[in-house]
Amino acid sequence: MSYGWIALGVVALGIVLWIVAKMASQDSRLEVSQDTLLKYLEEDRDMCILDVRSRREYEEGHVAKAIHMDYQKISTHTEYLDPYRRKDLIVYCEHGMRSRMAITVLQRVGFSRVYHLEGDLVAWKRAGLSLEA
Repeated sequence: MSYGWIALGVVALGIVLWIVAKMASQDSRLEVSQDTLLKYLEEDRDMCILDVRSRREYEEGHVAKAIHMDYQKISTHTEYLDPYRRKDLIVYCEHGMRSRMAITVLQRVGFSRVYHLEGDLVAWKRAGLSLEA
């Protein structure tokens, strides 16, 4: 194998990594901190908090006033969320993977006021914030 091909491979890998980094930095999710969400709850803000974990996880404990919809059902059941289409929709899961997928689906079907709970439920618990069961 010649050094020319190795150099070309290194350059190609660099370009791919740059593109991936650029895409990650342009993440369209807007974040809401735990403090902000607590403030919204205290103000009784007209919003929807959406827990996209499993039913079992939701029943074990969730953020106050959160409604549940498993992330796997969002793409086929967005009509249940239509009443919240013009409201702030704050989405969370346990670690972030499921909420990212749910946010992507919601944005694709026209929900424009979709926010992600910063740190998801892991950060909420770590901060010692209360959960409802």
